[in-house]
Amino acid sequence: MASGKALDIAKAFAHVCVDKEAEDVKVLNVSRLTTIADYFVIATVPTDVQLKVIIEEIETLSKKNKWPLFHVEGDEILWWTLIDADRVIVHLFSPEARNFYRIERIWIDAKEEKF
Repeated sequence: MASGKALDIAKAFAHVCVDKEAEDVKVLNVSRLTTIADYFVIATVPTDVQLKVIIEEIETLSKKNKWPLFHVEGDEILWWTLIDADRVIVHLFSPEARNFYRIERIWIDAKEEKF
């Protein structure tokens, strides 16, 4: 079952995405569907500049709050960047990659959380 702290972290990361003008930001509760995470934050990020700023903000927020942040993968180019924050995984997609992978369809049974 998903923890309240993980949901708080997911919502905070989602707000970072919204504040930095990412598009179609969603928080999905995947805790009953997989063991790899409790929540996915998914966002479309139209530019490399936005992507870098969002990654930096999430890293800063994690450090400030002593939240786990294990790995950032794929941040050299804008296509699909994954941020592993333990029970929360952030997926930042270019518009083309979001359309191509349609990650929400893979996790169609996940509950979308309001933030």
